[in-house]
Amino acid sequence: MKYISLKSNIPNADYEVYTDGSRIDNETGFAVCILQNTINIENLLFRLKNFNSVFQAELAAIHRAAIWAAEKNSTINIYTDSLSSIAALECQFHIWFL
Repeated sequence: MKYISLKSNIPNADYEVYTDGSRIDNETGFAVCILQNTINIENLLFRLKNFNSVFQAELAAIHRAAIWAAEKNSTINIYTDSLSSIAALECQFHIWFL
């Protein structure tokens, strides 16, 4: 089990990870782009169910990035444009575990 730190930035992280969720027409999905030393080394693309929301896609992208880092035993900085996802993760009433 790994603990998620919500620090604003981890100096010398192993990877920089960009996440995004989207919904176009009735299709929902998300992407995770992983960079090492400013070089894009991997892109993860996922399709969700049609009933999933953009918020769920944004959270799923962040979650998948955290799983990827845990599998690699690496530190990452996650960049997201989803303020609602950040607010949900910062909720003081929850402890988030992987």
